[in-house]
Amino acid sequence: MDVRASLARTPFISEDAQDDEAEAPTLEDLLDRGDATAQKRVVGEAWALFREGKYRQATGAFESAITLEPLDFESRIGELFCYLSVGSTRTALVLLGELVRRDVNPFQHDLRMADRYGNVAEVSQLLILGRRWADATDQTAEANAIYIFVLWYLGEREDAVRAAESLAKRAPAKAYASWPEKMRAARSGDTSAE
Repeated sequence: MDVRASLARTPFISEDAQDDEAEAPTLEDLLDRGDATAQKRVVGEAWALFREGKYRQATGAFESAITLEPLDFESRIGELFCYLSVGSTRTALVLLGELVRRDVNPFQHDLRMADRYGNVAEVSQLLILGRRWADATDQTAEANAIYIFVLWYLGEREDAVRAAESLAKRAPAKAYASWPEKMRAARSGDTSAE
């Protein structure tokens, strides 16, 4: 018998509990609540580090948050932007691929990354770098996808949609071919587009 299964069946009753109370929470329930609290705290720390421009430290905090809650897409996006901000494009590409595999619509999150940066110049620099990746002579669908993703989350949504439509035409077999529909669904509030 594993520990989690044992904990799930063990009720935790505080000393001041009354007999007429509803079913007492199990120790597993209390541990899960503790995980959620810890996860929120770590996410807050990660964003504070990000705002200060301490991207390498922020990646560690985002990774911890993701470990506590694997479906925390906000932290996954934050981690991706950390790697982009320190110039680790290849790692960011891997993270984008992972995000696209896990998230039904990676554009549905209300996350304004331009507001998360402590320095406006860093936002401009990221846009310039993204444009270079997309314009490179040896450009790949992935390089275009990361640029589109950056555009979207930095608030350049119309440009992102146009670039996604262009990418979908050039690489219809890639996972990014459905991005224009997902972006339109995210703008309209419908997250069912796949």
